[in-house]
Amino acid sequence: MKSLFKSILVAIIGMALVAPLAYGSDAAQPAKKRAAAKAKTPPQPSLQDQIQALRQALDTQASQIDSLKTGMAEKDERLQPTRKQQQQRHRRTHPPATPPSARMRQRSQRCKPQWRT
Repeated sequence: MKSLFKSILVAIIGMALVAPLAYGSDAAQPAKKRAAAKAKTPPQPSLQDQIQALRQALDTQASQIDSLKTGMAEKDERLQPTRKQQQQRHRRTHPPATPPSARMRQRSQRCKPQWRT
């Protein structure tokens, strides 16, 4: 029994000493990558060409904005009658609100203690 225990103990200690060495060994060095040959960049457009392109982009954006504005104006014209009807219905069902100062006065009058003299 003692010999079995000793042999198991020797095997565990041996594995404990060998295992870190297996993990600590250097892995194969990765192959060095060569620098890729840079593709030739096309020549930069001239300053005049860049300005012209920016102007064209600005003009297209301005035309898009104008078309959106006209579309919104048309929608507003179509929705105007329904808005008026909704406002009239709202006025009928909801009385005008009292200003906050009037509400405060009403609350303070309700909360005042009535002292008998």
